[in-house]
Amino acid sequence: TEMSSQEASEGKKMSAELEKLWNTQDEKARNTRSTAEAAKRVTQRVEELTAERLTQLQQLQKSVENARAVAEAEDQVAQRAEKLEAGGLTQWQQLHEASETARVTAMEAKEVAEKEAKEAEERKIQVKGQKEKSDNADAIVVAIRTEEQEAMQQPQSVAERARERARMRTEGREKMAQLEAGWKADSTETWMIRRGEAKNAHAVTFDLDADCMLHVTARDLKTGNKQEISVQTEKGSLLKEEIEEMTAAIADIPLS
Repeated sequence: TEMSSQEASEGKKMSAELEKLWNTQDEKARNTRSTAEAAKRVTQRVEELTAERLTQLQQLQKSVENARAVAEAEDQVAQRAEKLEAGGLTQWQQLHEASETARVTAMEAKEVAEKEAKEAEERKIQVKGQKEKSDNADAIVVAIRTEEQEAMQQPQSVAERARERARMRTEGREKMAQLEAGWKADSTETWMIRRGEAKNAHAVTFDLDADCMLHVTARDLKTGNKQEISVQTEKGSLLKEEIEEMTAAIADIPLS
């Protein structure tokens, strides 16, 4: 009887330990599933943001092309009006002033391109479209030489032509800035977002490396525990504000 009582006590103790071990394993399994689900939501959000950004970029490129077509049409109308304009400066004076304007315009275009290239190098960001700007500067020089040749064949208002060129340069710079604002070359940057007490005081870090791999780290500010996941993104498709939106998805990641 004494042995049976001892065996029963040990059996209960062993059952309690087995139940505790089972509960621990079950909790770990739930945490693993929760982590996988959170990672899946982050991946889906990345894909959605990528598709939205590419669509916006295509629309912006189309707007730039439409603006260029309108500018070319206006230029043709201006040239036709200049042919009908009588009086004004002599052909020699017009050619001289057009040549001087051409030289100044080319220098301004070159200075703008060089300044922006230097700033991009200092920030260690390769801005897409820099080569295109350089090519545009060369195209401006060619266009100006063509205008010089036309000036020898027909009278024109140099002052009006100068105003038109200045307007087109300003519009071109604005359109190019809009186009480049929606695109980021591959780079390594990190942003820290601190969540409030209602969100368990998590600090979430997003690190987009040079291979376009997005590393997300959630850290509990009280305990210091961390949970990390990595997501492959499409090159240049994420902006800082879009990455910050993804903090909502990472809030559900359990911190072991």
